[in-house]
Amino acid sequence: ARSAVANAQTKFDAAEKEFNELPQSAHWKKRVELEENKRTAAEALNEALAQVDQYELRVANSLWGEQTYPFAKNFIATINQHYGTNGVFSADFITNFSKERIRINRWVEDQTNERIKDLMPNLSSEEAELLRLVLVNAIYFKGEWSEPFDSAFTEKRNFQLSDNSTVAWHMMQNATLASGRYAAFDADGNLFPTPKRIVPGQTEGLYPDQSGFSALEMAYKGDDLSMLLIAPNRPDGLADIERKMDASLLAEIIAALQPRETHAVVPRFKLETNYQLDERLKEMGMQRAFQNPRSANGADFSGMTSSTDPKHELMISKVIHKAFLEVTEKGTEAAAATSVGMFGTTSVPTTVPFTPRFTADRPFLFLIRDKRTGSVLFLGRFSNPVE
Repeated sequence: ARSAVANAQTKFDAAEKEFNELPQSAHWKKRVELEENKRTAAEALNEALAQVDQYELRVANSLWGEQTYPFAKNFIATINQHYGTNGVFSADFITNFSKERIRINRWVEDQTNERIKDLMPNLSSEEAELLRLVLVNAIYFKGEWSEPFDSAFTEKRNFQLSDNSTVAWHMMQNATLASGRYAAFDADGNLFPTPKRIVPGQTEGLYPDQSGFSALEMAYKGDDLSMLLIAPNRPDGLADIERKMDASLLAEIIAALQPRETHAVVPRFKLETNYQLDERLKEMGMQRAFQNPRSANGADFSGMTSSTDPKHELMISKVIHKAFLEVTEKGTEAAAATSVGMFGTTSVPTTVPFTPRFTADRPFLFLIRDKRTGSVLFLGRFSNPVE
């Protein structure tokens, strides 16, 4: 793959050199021919680059069990079979919780390239004595855009908050994003018919009204994974989208996306989140798992233990989630080097191609998903760049 990149780079450099050295007096047909050669070489280089260093995605699961607890052998075997956890790591929570906490957190750091730190919080001695099992899930993703943003065009612009106030923030721009997929929708989620061609100077009928929203999908190198951004047309419109959003609407949005050149304006940002999810899970209907096993309709995790002793009954007490995400301009080299100018006729066209503008300068949703399986790897909301 790397030899193919080197070969494609040589051809691109030669085509670019020939085009740049063409005298200004040269016939326009020759300029068009050499520019087409340059574009073809750039596309070949981009295709070759897409096959190397595509992205890094790691998902790791682990279970840490109190060494004195009688876990059922078939439970451990089943977990290992389906999740590849190598069973349950033995831990001494009762007498040496602080050491085991460091050990678990170090494991998480290793699995996430040291982006997620201190996942396991400190517990009181009373809580530690009751701790029997810790379940950890770690996911780490690092990818480069298949088509980068040129940092030379990143500038500070106003980011509009939901209360209509603004803060200055670094906004990345790509006026001719060619690898994206775009769609716009009205307030009810119905597809808006974005025109492909317009009359020069036309301003009507290009976008849905202020109650609508738009979506842009940008691919990572390799084209297996992508980021989907969903932005309302007005700064306070994200709450309406979130109320309507479910699996069905998300599927409709993704199905409606169409490949087309887009003018993309997206913030450069880094998010670090820390949530305790037990109360949220209860609100979502997961009540029983948190109930005392000895109460009516209490938690029942009897399949995890080989003991029938009531003192070995289990329940969930804490669910903790941490995430890290950073979005920057970085992408493939060849796409950044590609510059194409089209030579047209001297007559005035009756219509011209329309390049829709996707601007995420207000609170928006984002997802990182596997395009092959449809699995959502990350889902989040970007509301305020300075918080």
